[in-house]
Amino acid sequence: MPDTVVFMQAYYVVMWLCEQQAVPVSLSEDSAQRLAPLKLSPVFNLKTKHKHLMTLVQLFSSSTGGTQAHSAFAKSCPDEEMLAHWHHALLDYVNQLGQLVWAVSGHFVLGEWLLASGQHVLLQQYVRLLNPWCEWNNCSRNFVLAAALLNNSEKYKAKDLFLKSSKGIFLERFLADRVLTSDDDNDAKALVNYHLKVIQLFELHGARDCAIDVARTALSAADSDDPHI
Repeated sequence: MPDTVVFMQAYYVVMWLCEQQAVPVSLSEDSAQRLAPLKLSPVFNLKTKHKHLMTLVQLFSSSTGGTQAHSAFAKSCPDEEMLAHWHHALLDYVNQLGQLVWAVSGHFVLGEWLLASGQHVLLQQYVRLLNPWCEWNNCSRNFVLAAALLNNSEKYKAKDLFLKSSKGIFLERFLADRVLTSDDDNDAKALVNYHLKVIQLFELHGARDCAIDVARTALSAADSDDPHI
């Protein structure tokens, strides 16, 4: 696919994020328990008490996105006084925020946030917009989509996506950081630990039949001397 087409597709997704209204959600302690295996925490600092609904970009920039953009800008800015004068700093700050929502990059903060903030239905739409053409973070997107589907009781669709996403643990930073452990010293061991994490998610949602299917897949990938067998 020509670069021009890719960039146009990416711009369209940014426009969609700027226009799509966020869904008001109420996160609970149960949400925290279900996100814990992924080393994620629910986003409780959402400014949802507005007279008018906020778009996804507005809500993202008022919580995790804004915090990360400000942190990245502060690290890249050599002049501390500039941070205090927004009429000088605003353009650079918006540039940092834009990188977080730009699909053609290594960033996956937005994908994490859509899951952690409970925007599960819109996360499904977001992934549908990107999957036909975007190669960046493809497995990570499918993984968080699987987690969202599981939360919406679509366990069999989630299982297929979890298994499909396993190849990304060696390629994508989100999956490596959230799923693997420091002692995953070979591919077979890493795959087993990935499947164990997925099994844990299914057990938290009471989907034991899917957990058993994933366990069978893990056994087929494991070394004979793996302690988890």
